[in-house]
Amino acid sequence: MEKLSQLTISEIVARDYRSALVFRTFGIDFCCKGDQTIGEACLGKSINSRDLLEKLLEALTSPAEDSFDFKSWPLGLLTNYIETKHHALIQERVPMIRKFLKRVEKIHGAQDPRLKKVRRIFEKSSEDLQSHLEREELIIFPYIRKIAGAEDRKTLILSDSYERIREIITQLMTEHE
Repeated sequence: MEKLSQLTISEIVARDYRSALVFRTFGIDFCCKGDQTIGEACLGKSINSRDLLEKLLEALTSPAEDSFDFKSWPLGLLTNYIETKHHALIQERVPMIRKFLKRVEKIHGAQDPRLKKVRRIFEKSSEDLQSHLEREELIIFPYIRKIAGAEDRKTLILSDSYERIREIITQLMTEHE
């Protein structure tokens, strides 16, 4: 707890993005006022710094996913997990990042014209990502669930639609890389 309280808010966010959500929840600006310590920010907002530090530690010490053995999970469970964990997180965070980028560009864009380019790149990337997620959720995952639950998997895998599914999977794998 002591070490976090010595860092500025922007330093904490730069070290671990998960802290940004905590600061946002508490209404603390980690961009333009990121040069403050937690104590300074809490004092200005009448927030109990212990509560904030507790939530930060909770967020920063949550277990990492790399401890899960995803290879042993049934396919239906794995596709549900990807949708509810990763895709939902992307759907939540992209608008938040978009909002922050617009704000940073509006405030600092005159001094740094590269910010407009950064925002354009983000917009294009998020459009591509949205298309990717839709193909997974609307085409690939339902097909995987269908195969996983089928009595006769061989018929599904040898069906006419399988070749098209295989092409989409190849495209998605390339996009992942």
